Amino acid sequence: MRAMDVVVTDLEMRFAPGADEEPLLRIPRWRVPATGRVCVTGASGTGKTTLLHLLAGLRQPPRGSIRIGDVRLGELREVERDAFRARHVGLVFQTARLLPALSALDNVALAAGLGGMPRATARQRARHLLERVALLSRAHAFPAELSVGEAQRVAVARALASEPGVILADEPTASLDPRRRDAMLTLLHEVAEAHQATLIVVSHAHEVQSRFETLVRLEELAHPGVAEEVA
Repeated sequence: MRAMDVVVTDLEMRFAPGADEEPLLRIPRWRVPATGRVCVTGASGTGKTTLLHLLAGLRQPPRGSIRIGDVRLGELREVERDAFRARHVGLVFQTARLLPALSALDNVALAAGLGGMPRATARQRARHLLERVALLSRAHAFPAELSVGEAQRVAVARALASEPGVILADEPTASLDPRRRDAMLTLLHEVAEAHQATLIVVSHAHEVQSRFETLVRLEELAHPGVAEEVA
């Protein structure tokens, strides 16, 4: 996997198109170098989740650009962004968002398959990741049969399934007890290191923030020259 940096330039997002309020998000320039490990913090309502959705290509900003590696997301058609995300971006939402008709194993294997892995390899990868999150015994359970914490652990495994070049995680440990939280953070860091992935995590939790050498407050990114590049 080729290491991929993340570059945001002249980004603005408002609460609604044409609104007169201050932008929900304003980032003149921000670069996370390839293989960087960053935790983004900030007050509630400042747009942290929106930022991750923009970085993943789930939303498109009315102004500005986002580049991941050599690819500018705004230049891709929606179907191309979906394909790029499936192969190169692992995304952990605040809630698990597992497909209810698929087992835990199949949820993770599907993500690996969409990322380009052959079926047998995808299922092997899924089993390995479920073992890493201590859920191999629940591989054939459906989302409705999982606890909230179990579902979130499956969601993290799914985000890592395609061996992405960029991992984006929105409060990935909020539903976990301290032991599971620490194990999950270790897994995210280990996978990022093993595959030379760039890791960007959003979290309010001091216990999560303490696992990162680089912390960035989202509000600071609105000011040119502040935190333009993080290591």
